[in-house]
Amino acid sequence: MSRYGTFSTRADAEAYLERITDPARRAQARHDLGLPNGPVSHPETYLPASASNGYLTEALFQADVVRNLTAFGWDVQQTLLGSDRGGVIWTTAGWPDLQVYRAPRRLFFLELKQPGKKPSEVQLAAHARLRAAGFRVTVAYTLDQALAAAQEELCAPSY
Repeated sequence: MSRYGTFSTRADAEAYLERITDPARRAQARHDLGLPNGPVSHPETYLPASASNGYLTEALFQADVVRNLTAFGWDVQQTLLGSDRGGVIWTTAGWPDLQVYRAPRRLFFLELKQPGKKPSEVQLAAHARLRAAGFRVTVAYTLDQALAAAQEELCAPSY
């Protein structure tokens, strides 16, 4: 389990709290997750549409993330790239863009987003299920955030 309940990062926990409309429930959830009181901006995670991550499209961003992660020794399974024979690829709705793994027993998930875009409700639900199962799921808007998630996974206790 991570420092913030089932969430990998404080920013992910804060993003979850933003979805709770009842102030009493939000305060209780904040306490249960071990977060300080009061809203917190998290520029290290979300990028507004006015910002740039250096990529024109999410596909270019994803290609660079995969290239960098594999250069650092990670294996990367990409969701929805299509098949070699042109057949249909089926995945669960909301499944993260990348499944990143390496020996011994390291696995985490990356959802990549362009500035101004946020995960959909279906994606957030899939992320919550993965986190509840004990996996790290990070929403990354920049290459640095994706690489930081890989570094955090390497430094996390192994089970």
